[in-house]
Amino acid sequence: IHTALETRTVQVYEQEIWIDGTLQTEECRVAVCGDNEVIVIGRDITDRKQAEAALRQSEAKYRAMLTAIPDLVLRVKQD
Repeated sequence: IHTALETRTVQVYEQEIWIDGTLQTEECRVAVCGDNEVIVIGRDITDRKQAEAALRQSEAKYRAMLTAIPDLVLRVKQD
């Protein structure tokens, strides 16, 4: 909030909070709306964060599989 007021720019940050026993990730934006006032807007980005983590895990898995393939691949024909 202090940074938003000092710089007069929108500040964005993420936070994790527990809601009803479930960890949720929120993106918060702090925007100046007066001389000494701000508005804070938060949105749930839990699904996006989980999808990003799953994508990183999948990419690491397939990268490891490709790395394990020998450098030389032979093509053999019947003749």
